[in-house]
Amino acid sequence: MHARVFVPQEAVESWLNQGRADLTREVLTLDGNAFSAEPGVRFLAEVAGGADERRLIGRVQSNAQLDQLGAEHTHEAVLLGDNAYQVAEGYLLTLDPESARAPDVMARLTALFA
Repeated sequence: MHARVFVPQEAVESWLNQGRADLTREVLTLDGNAFSAEPGVRFLAEVAGGADERRLIGRVQSNAQLDQLGAEHTHEAVLLGDNAYQVAEGYLLTLDPESARAPDVMARLTALFA
């Protein structure tokens, strides 16, 4: 099983601006550690006044999962049926657990963005 963590877009942009990271295609290299980086969102709130029947608030979904749900995704918003959600843009990072540094690296990232 691969460890995954959601990292907000702002953090990735900060790392890129500081020269700590490189994002090429679907790979983010941060401080010498390579992660697969899948675009996604964290659901923050339902803003249309509807019930969150799918229980998405607080959860993370990749853009591919949003497509499977039939969701309409625009910057910082997801429309799904009668619901409109405020979301945080970011990436789901995955580091191969076979990496000797995987537990330490993933624990530090999880602590930062949990």
